[in-house]
Amino acid sequence: MAADKAKNVFFEKIPAFADIKMPDCKNFVKFDSSCNEALEKVPAANEVLRHVIPTAVRKMQGELQTQLQNQIDQEYKRLEKANLDERSFLG
Repeated sequence: MAADKAKNVFFEKIPAFADIKMPDCKNFVKFDSSCNEALEKVPAANEVLRHVIPTAVRKMQGELQTQLQNQIDQEYKRLEKANLDERSFLG
């Protein structure tokens, strides 16, 4: 009963494990096909724990990612400005 109620809590659809495609071999360096079985295996905790994360926490996760990306962008801009200032100073 709890699992059925948990399915209605989230607004985003959770894809079925079977719908998730296997990673393409060309995206890996020295991809060894012996790990296919481990990649295709459904984790035991997947069914139990995937409904535990509340919607508010998922929203905060998105906000955190946005804040971190903004800080990274600001740092790159600061470094780029410092490099330009150094180049103009050195001539």
